Amino acid sequence: VNQDVVRTLADVDAPFERRLRRHLERFRMAGVDLEVDAPRFVALDVELHVCAAAEHFRAQVLAALSDVLTSGVRADGEPGFFHPDRWSFGQAVYLSALVAAVQAVEGVASVVAKRFQRLARPDPTTLADGVIAIGRLEVAQLDDDPNFRERGRLVIDIGGGK
Repeated sequence: VNQDVVRTLADVDAPFERRLRRHLERFRMAGVDLEVDAPRFVALDVELHVCAAAEHFRAQVLAALSDVLTSGVRADGEPGFFHPDRWSFGQAVYLSALVAAVQAVEGVASVVAKRFQRLARPDPTTLADGVIAIGRLEVAQLDDDPNFRERGRLVIDIGGGK
């Protein structure tokens, strides 16, 4: 997925706001104000230590993990774990869901989270709590693109295997 396209689609400019207000006006209850706000993307910072099963090659397990945890479309056509369509306003990010996605990858023997927090405002308690709270107008994001570090970082340290 081209993240620039996703970001462009998320922009709330004056023409978009006018069209949206016009569309929603017929559904709005009398006396209820309508406010249109742009999303605030929250870049995540995640580091995982994965142990590959003895009979699997680390490189193959790492490639499979990269496919599962992508912010794009996976090789099988499904959206990756961090695909923008999987996240919505105010939706918290749970470490248990991330660990479950990693554990489901063939060849993964175990996984330990080393870092699990917001990139811009790290909170050391989110790893222990197992949840990154996301505000009402915020949307979680982890693109892991070295050209756009401000869109999140994913580090996978892999051991074991062959």
